[in-house]
Amino acid sequence: MNEVYVVMNEDAEPCFVAFSYEGAEVLVQRLIKTIGIYCQIVPVKSESLGAHAIRYIHKAKKVMPSLRDAQDWMITEMGEMVDARLSLNKEWVRNNPEKHKNSSVDEEIADVVLMAALATDQDVLEIMNEKMKRKGWDPADPISPNG
Repeated sequence: MNEVYVVMNEDAEPCFVAFSYEGAEVLVQRLIKTIGIYCQIVPVKSESLGAHAIRYIHKAKKVMPSLRDAQDWMITEMGEMVDARLSLNKEWVRNNPEKHKNSSVDEEIADVVLMAALATDQDVLEIMNEKMKRKGWDPADPISPNG
């Protein structure tokens, strides 16, 4: 299980998320120094996307796809996402409009992410973090609206 750190303001509202305790501390010190507000750091356990997807597949009694099949299903979900987005344009006349009534772009994006998580035997977030580090950004750096 991974851990992220949520910086909460005086009203217990989340302000920022950091991927290391040190990053969260830096944020808190900046907030105290610049704004003078009290904050607390709350660690939050989070499972990997892959583990979350696998739990869903088992709970929903679905068939677990192979890595290759998950990659192919991810591509079909991308097509469904594009279809959902295109169906929002009222200028297009659909052959079967009843099939597209409940299409949600956001839900189709979630299906793409679900299949992406199942399309590798590694933690997708860890892969993403390593790639970001190679590009010069450390995922442990604090995230704030002002950079």
